Amino acid sequence: MIKEYLKTVQTVLLVCTVLLLAGCGSLANKNFPTLSGIKKVAQDAMTPEQQKDAIRDLTLEKKSHEESAIAEIERK
Repeated sequence: MIKEYLKTVQTVLLVCTVLLLAGCGSLANKNFPTLSGIKKVAQDAMTPEQQKDAIRDLTLEKKSHEESAIAEIERK
């Protein structure tokens, strides 16, 4: 019985190893972007006022998300 269990464990480990190696091998053919292929953003993409507004909006969104998460946890 123990021999059968060990044989099953060996088979599972072998299959996992093969799948892992197959996954790693598939990444070798990927073309990753190079730094020269990435477009540069203009320096003045956002005005200082737009930056402040964006930061304020993100801060409010974060606070709202935190509050809803706390309320969800307290309900449980």
